Amino acid sequence: MTRNSGVIVAVVNFERNQYDGHTLPKVLSQTEEIVGKRPEVAICDRGFKGKSKVGTTKIVIPKSPKKGATRYQKTKMRKRFRRRAAIEPIIGHLKSDFRLARNL
Repeated sequence: MTRNSGVIVAVVNFERNQYDGHTLPKVLSQTEEIVGKRPEVAICDRGFKGKSKVGTTKIVIPKSPKKGATRYQKTKMRKRFRRRAAIEPIIGHLKSDFRLARNL
């Protein structure tokens, strides 16, 4: 999904339930084809382990703020990750409303 709207920009179907680190490059390339530019930042959930950068896209994962982080930095990160959490219900609605329940 895009940062400000609820528009889904890429959907990729895989045969098996693959690890997120292996699926992300394919999703980013499809996003680039559809939107016309590659995302600068991708926000993933805590289950994503591995690379912190895929191509030119920076991968951001929620974690505790650094000791010297300012209030502004903490608020900015909190808003980013809350936006990421807002995607989960949309995925759930797509699976239930459009018969994608068994879609991995």
